[in-house]
Amino acid sequence: MGVPEIWRYDGKVFTINILEDGKYIVVDESLAFPNLPLTEISNFLENAGSKKY
Repeated sequence: MGVPEIWRYDGKVFTINILEDGKYIVVDESLAFPNLPLTEISNFLENAGSKKY
């Protein structure tokens, strides 16, 4: 794909993958948001799905 960073969320697990040496690897920190904890993103996504409008 060539995208430097991919976020994946399957409804339960959130991962950040970065492109390194032509392959995607799972990392603990976003390149785009280095000061944003992975758990904060995961919690947000989990709660966003449970909100009723």
